[in-house]
Amino acid sequence: MIYYLRQFPKFDPSGNAFGISRTVRDQGGWRACFRRIADRTSARLSPTCVEQDLANVIALIERAKERATPVLVGIDGRSGTGKSTFAVALATATRALLIEGDAFYAGGAALRRDTAQQRADACIDRPKLRLTLRELKAGRATSYRAFDWDAFDGSLSNPAVLVQPREVIIVEGVYGCHPDLMDILDIKVLLRIPDALREQRLVTREGSIGPWERQWHEAEDWYFSHLAVDATFDLILN
Repeated sequence: MIYYLRQFPKFDPSGNAFGISRTVRDQGGWRACFRRIADRTSARLSPTCVEQDLANVIALIERAKERATPVLVGIDGRSGTGKSTFAVALATATRALLIEGDAFYAGGAALRRDTAQQRADACIDRPKLRLTLRELKAGRATSYRAFDWDAFDGSLSNPAVLVQPREVIIVEGVYGCHPDLMDILDIKVLLRIPDALREQRLVTREGSIGPWERQWHEAEDWYFSHLAVDATFDLILN
C-alpha cells in the first residue's frame, strides 16, 4: 500500500551526509512523515501498511548486505504510484544515497512522432545512469549533470551533482529497473496501484494530462508490458 503526496519533502542530493532531505530528517524521519501524511489525507490509509512495505524491502537489503556492499536498490513503477515518496522514506530509514531517475531524463521537451517503444528507449539516458551507478557500486564518488526541469529546454543543470557512495544506494523512477541496469542492481522493487487512482493522482499533481504527458504514458505502457514484467522484480508492492 503506497502513499503519494506531491508536497512530501523532496530529495536534496547536495544536502546532509545521508543524502536525504534535511526537511525529512529534521521532522522526525520516515515514520513521522508518513503519520503526518496519514493525518492530512482523506484516503484513510494506515501508516502501518507503509511501514510493513518498508520493512519488507529493508529485510531484502539486510540480506543483500551479507553478500556485498554497496547494495543497489531499484524502485520502478508507473507515473503516479508514489515511487519518490516511498524512496525518500526508504532512504531515510536505511541512511541510503538516493538517485532520482528524473535527473537522467533525455526525451526532450517537444511532442515526438516516434513509436511508444522508441520513446521508452529514449526517455532516460541509461548509459549515463549506468555509469553513475557503476562508479558508486565500485565505491567511488562521481558526478552527473541533471536534466534542468525548470528551464525545460533540453539543457542540463549547473553545477553538476556530486554524489558519494554509501552502504545502500537507491535509484527510483520509471525505467529504474530497465534490463540495461539489471546486472548492477541487487534488489528490484515494483510499486503498483490501481490505474484509476494513479490517474487521479496524476491529474491532481499536473493539473491536466495533455498530449506531452500522454506520449510518455504510452511509452510506459510499452515498457511495463514488454520489458519490466512482473518476473523481473524481486518484490512487488501493491
